[in-house]
Amino acid sequence: TDCREGGFRVALRRAGAVLSPEARAANPLFVVANYFFDSLPTDAFRRDAGQLWESLVSTFKTGDGDDGGAGVAPADLLRLERSWHYRPVDPAAPPRYNDPVVMQVLMDFARDLPDEASFLFPATGLRCLQRLAELGPVAAP
Repeated sequence: TDCREGGFRVALRRAGAVLSPEARAANPLFVVANYFFDSLPTDAFRRDAGQLWESLVSTFKTGDGDDGGAGVAPADLLRLERSWHYRPVDPAAPPRYNDPVVMQVLMDFARDLPDEASFLFPATGLRCLQRLAELGPVAAP
């Protein structure tokens, strides 16, 4: 399974069939994928003073000296630190996500939050749900 656009397919091993937008299921899909969705990346945002900010994290190793390119030793994990940086989400700029539905969900959700709220946004999970919906039967008009 791949949640990116184009070529999205789900193999039904027991049925010996493959679902795709061209070969949809005859019946509605029922998908249990909590562990799958738990493993997907999420994006972090913050709302502050009425503005939406994308939260970016940097991870670095503290300490003096160059390790000479030797890599990371287990003891180095104790010296890892992180810092957060925030980039404004400008409505006039190109959208953060190419998918207008995902972008609208983000903006609607953020609009209803109080100031100084931080949240995770499952954009990849939303795109997966959109792709799964494309494998089910076509809805009647």
